[in-house]
Amino acid sequence: MRRRPSLRAEPVDGLLPLFGAGVAVLALIGLSAWLGFGGRQSLEGPDEALALAGELRGFTPNRLVLDRDGGAALVGDTLGRIALVAPHGAHFIAREIGPEARLDRTDGELSIAIGAMRVILALGDEAASWESLVSRAIAPAETGP
Repeated sequence: MRRRPSLRAEPVDGLLPLFGAGVAVLALIGLSAWLGFGGRQSLEGPDEALALAGELRGFTPNRLVLDRDGGAALVGDTLGRIALVAPHGAHFIAREIGPEARLDRTDGELSIAIGAMRVILALGDEAASWESLVSRAIAPAETGP
């Protein structure tokens, strides 16, 4: 009588590839952290936000507020327009806030959405005054006939 081969796998056979995959994942996480990927981005300071907003056509910055963590900024210009400076991929971009934007304020934070981009700015005591400025940029005054 012939003996049939066993169909049961040994427990060690299944654990070794799993352990190797886990080590590889941890190595990739460590490498990406060491290279600076995936971390929270911050503006280098007010000058960077002003420069980015100044690149918008006809935009002459005259006021600025940085998010508490430096992760975004609002920049106003001499004509009452407001630009949102926010992360976009590995860089920062400036977008003018217009009628398509949505705005919410809660506890010292402004949430601004322009298209698919949504940014929450922690502005503390300045949130109320910037809410007013952004609201005017979203719904500019009606002009007469």
